[in-house]
Amino acid sequence: MQTVTNYNVNLFTLKNKKEKREKKKGKKKEKIKRGKKEKKGKNTKREKKKKKEKKKAHHTTPIPKKLETHPKLVNTSKIIF
Repeated sequence: MQTVTNYNVNLFTLKNKKEKREKKKGKKKEKIKRGKKEKKGKNTKREKKKKKEKKKAHHTTPIPKKLETHPKLVNTSKIIF
């Protein structure tokens, strides 16, 4: 009789394991997206500074030198005749 009870217990545990496996299949872990990993090198800080400078320069476009002397753009109070 002992072997029969053990067999029943084994069936029960197997059934539980199967159910757990099926539950796990349905669930998918969401990957946490983080920022890009830094390169392992000496220039990481330097590269970051360059990127920041590029971004700043991109947003604030400087006025070309030719246009600065253009009479419409220059303040009339500063012009001396």
